[in-house]
Amino acid sequence: VYDSTGMAITVTACTAPSVSFTVSPSATICVGDCIDFTGTQTNAPAGVTTGYNIDNGTGTALNPTGDNATNICYNTAGTYWVTFLMIDASTFPPTVIDSTGMAITVSSCTQPDANINIAPAGPYCEGDCLTYTSTSLYVSPATFAWDFGNGNTSNLENPTAPECYALAGNYTVSFTVTDGTGTNTETQIITIVACNPPTSGFTVTDSVICEDDCITITNTSVGATSYQWTITGGTPATSNLPNPGPICFSNEGAFSISLNAMNLYGSDASSVGVIVNPNPEVFAIGDTSIISSQTVPIEVLDPDDAYDYLWTPSTGVDCDYCTFTQVTPEDTTYYVVTATNSFDCSASDSVLIEVEIVEAIGVPSAFSPNGDEINDVLKVQGFGIVNMHFVIFNQYGQKVFETIDQSQGWDGTFQGKVLNPGVFTYYVTYDNSTSKDNILKGNVTLIK
Repeated sequence: VYDSTGMAITVTACTAPSVSFTVSPSATICVGDCIDFTGTQTNAPAGVTTGYNIDNGTGTALNPTGDNATNICYNTAGTYWVTFLMIDASTFPPTVIDSTGMAITVSSCTQPDANINIAPAGPYCEGDCLTYTSTSLYVSPATFAWDFGNGNTSNLENPTAPECYALAGNYTVSFTVTDGTGTNTETQIITIVACNPPTSGFTVTDSVICEDDCITITNTSVGATSYQWTITGGTPATSNLPNPGPICFSNEGAFSISLNAMNLYGSDASSVGVIVNPNPEVFAIGDTSIISSQTVPIEVLDPDDAYDYLWTPSTGVDCDYCTFTQVTPEDTTYYVVTATNSFDCSASDSVLIEVEIVEAIGVPSAFSPNGDEINDVLKVQGFGIVNMHFVIFNQYGQKVFETIDQSQGWDGTFQGKVLNPGVFTYYVTYDNSTSKDNILKGNVTLIK
């Protein structure tokens, strides 16, 4: 070898240009979700570009350029392909240097449906314990969160221990289910009550009364929702109203009023005794017709020495507390005698003294439309009356009777109903043989 020379050759491991991309948040999504694509290029030659070919189910591919494509939304369920490309645009047609793809899966996701089942069914009392279970719909895997409103929580779908509530009140119970599609919460209000039985009680206006008297009941029960009254000797005899009444007793004797107060948790009874004392019996005699200023006797038939008697009106009466007396009325007058016994019970009867006045007029001061055919009708009395207009008003000024016929009188009714005892005002305009347009007015007492 006369001559030689050499050279070192360097061989390197060359990496071809490539692209890759990631998807956020996931390549498996629900209808209506939107995702982002982030691309990466390696050993890219100078002058190349990158971009995407995206099928999002609209029928027209999306071709955003650059390494990143954001807020790409999918509104139809299905599987769609996404390609990320590195392109040399200096050639014609452009040359794809590298590409990579990924499938996007779009599902018709259903949100979880949280449902609570509670046993037993309400209502609930203090100290009750309740068992909670789930009847929820969800896609596994899922997580669960209970809040029982009493300070306790659980992450089990079906808690194993019952939850107890010591005090009355409203408790908010919530159950949350979370799966890959979302979160749903159901809330229920649990009402805990004291559940005490009722306490029965009532008062009456008077426990000692007279025959034909009535009393009023005031219910003082606590915690009751329904009532049953039993009333011996009274009217009504039974009732389920909270406050029945008035309660009336027509016969003497010893009676009782009983109340059974009830609610869902029990009952309680109470009672009150009522003594009904007898009324006295009184009969007055002496009805007659006289000439004005004449004196006549009136009396109580078979008086009882144990009774107190009182005649009204006392005007023209010789002795208003005597069982036998004499009267000298100037006008036609009802004399009422009231007898009161040792029980302070009373009864009344009346005597009518009609005073005849020649060519005169008068209206009795009282009458008793009680059906005994004595003094049952109030009429204008007198003689020589040619024309007349007779009107009666009640205490409120309401007209209750009217006539122009002296033979017609008032029977104590108005619009078909019997009026209560009381004082009424009458007004008479009349003509007689000596004068016209005369006026007579005054008060009349209706007595039963």
